[in-house]
Amino acid sequence: MSDKMSKSDFSKMIKKSKDVDEFCDTLASADSLPVSVVSRVVLSESPLVSKEYTEVYREITSDDAAFIVESEVGSNKYRLVYFDTEAGWCLDGYGDGAYLEEDYDFDVDELDKARISLNRLTKEGWMPYTFDYANLEDFFDEAYENMVNVSGLVGAKEAGDLLVNYLKGYDFEVKSFGDTSFERHSFGVITAEDENGNEHKFGFHRPRLFRKDDRKSMFGLEY
Repeated sequence: MSDKMSKSDFSKMIKKSKDVDEFCDTLASADSLPVSVVSRVVLSESPLVSKEYTEVYREITSDDAAFIVESEVGSNKYRLVYFDTEAGWCLDGYGDGAYLEEDYDFDVDELDKARISLNRLTKEGWMPYTFDYANLEDFFDEAYENMVNVSGLVGAKEAGDLLVNYLKGYDFEVKSFGDTSFERHSFGVITAEDENGNEHKFGFHRPRLFRKDDRKSMFGLEY
């Protein structure tokens, strides 16, 4: 463990961190500070942290100990830094002793897509009316795609639960997830039933990003 660091000293150091290497070294040196304190100081003081993207990421994942940071100040290339209870502060994309920038940049465009999909599934003001669609097939297909989009950050099982609750609000009950494997992060054909007992199957036209390995590369993350 490093020597005990004061909050003020940490604040000064994190302000001076101009690239992700310095940023992570500074976090590692602050292991005597509570994670909540580190999180607040970094969010308010670090020139590398994107407050906008960090807040979106935290909203989606409910993780207040994570940051979206620039690789270097002004680079507009982003990385994910998060706290793991066993490993401490971690940088996604760090492997084989080197930072693989070109392979593991965090795709902030996909982050915004996930935010929109989460809102469509969970926030009343964002939820569509079924009559907005030409047919129910389009309604179910969009719901399926939204589930897939958010699964990259919240996990497959939770994304499936979000879909179940979403459809319940339209009086549809999910009866089967078909050959879906939450463990492999692979989604299959889903069967829902309306209040009259009519079945609706959807997910035949699977979105391009549905497998676990695709999900991770979509966000520029490493397993």
